[in-house]
Amino acid sequence: MFADLDTSWYAIAGAVLVSSVAALIGSFLILQRRSLLVDMLGHSVFPGVIMGFLFAGWQRSAGWFFLGALLAIAIGFALFTWLAADPKVGDDAATAIALSGMFAFGTVLLSRIQQSAMGAQAGLNTFLTGQAALISKTDVLIFASLLVVISALFYFNRTRFKIWAFDENFAAVTGFKTRKLEISLYVVVAITVFFAVQAVGVVLASALFVLAPLSVLLWVRRFETLLWVSVVVSALGAFGGARWSAADERMPAGAAVITLLFLFFLVSWFFSPAGYFKSSRLRRRTRKTRLTEDLLKSWYYFYESTGSPEGFSVAWIQALTRIHLEDRSVRPEKMRSLLRPWVQHIDDNGFALSAAGRERAEALVRRHRLWETYLVEKMGFSPDHVHDDAERVEHFIGEDLEFRIEAEVDRDVDPHGKPIPGRRPVGGGGSP
Repeated sequence: MFADLDTSWYAIAGAVLVSSVAALIGSFLILQRRSLLVDMLGHSVFPGVIMGFLFAGWQRSAGWFFLGALLAIAIGFALFTWLAADPKVGDDAATAIALSGMFAFGTVLLSRIQQSAMGAQAGLNTFLTGQAALISKTDVLIFASLLVVISALFYFNRTRFKIWAFDENFAAVTGFKTRKLEISLYVVVAITVFFAVQAVGVVLASALFVLAPLSVLLWVRRFETLLWVSVVVSALGAFGGARWSAADERMPAGAAVITLLFLFFLVSWFFSPAGYFKSSRLRRRTRKTRLTEDLLKSWYYFYESTGSPEGFSVAWIQALTRIHLEDRSVRPEKMRSLLRPWVQHIDDNGFALSAAGRERAEALVRRHRLWETYLVEKMGFSPDHVHDDAERVEHFIGEDLEFRIEAEVDRDVDPHGKPIPGRRPVGGGGSP
């Protein structure tokens, strides 16, 4: 793909530098959930470059390309802001409209220009897929300067950016000039997007901003670590992709860079501490815990309704019906293994809880009824609309929260008249 060794190293250095800048900015945009903004601005660059070509008198001019791109980015961002302010449109729809509208406008302009011989030879379509081979020594110096300036901006304003990233309202209340931060960020985003489009193209530019930060975010939790590790990962991906492209003339540099970063993201998503496999194991463990606790509660409800006799046993079909699992495939072996630490007796007919099991079941029912009481007394809910919410929340209420709720409600019975376990029983009817 590259004409000679010097040219190839300019392309590699340019790809590494622009990827580093994009990752540094992208880390912040990811935390603010504004990554789609880059996609919208990237697609706005395309008609801007074509307008720059027209302004330059149908000539390729880096200066006019840059000015045209900034003008188009400003128009695209203004369109997005105007549409997003309308509650009937919203941010997502505004982003989609601005993105597709600006890109469509650029495509129309390009089709008209390419009908002439001069326009067809201008090579403007390289901005769609990127052309790292066109990166010059001057571009490399610009990218390096941009990286230094943006790194300094983040370093000297790191406390402000950190607070703004995690809580924009708090940053405004504490006196930080968030408007200046926002303007400065969008200016460097616009400039970086223009150069990123040259390296990887309009279609892939947004991926250059988000892949490395998203991958690193699955491994780290500190803000500063996220910033600098993202830069390193993105730079390594860009170096590998550019070298790959240099070795294979048919491989576009942009596609090679994004492919490597995408592969790293997949590895991180599957195998990182916050990745799919660990999350999947956590979800399975959570489902097992909920099923166990629901079975314990079902036993307690029947135990309570029959006067709490000694050695009371509940049939499996009763328990499953009580927790609405009678029509699902729940293997008896699985239920037995889950309940075994809590039972005094268990067989094919049913199970009876041990003293520890009764204590655990009673604690769950207690938290369920305390939460129902809190929702009715303190939050103004109707007693008929609190049971389902309590069914979800009871599994996550700890002792500290339980004591605080108890201090707030200070009642012996729940909104349905059922006694709250652990307190003086008071007769009453109703559903638990």
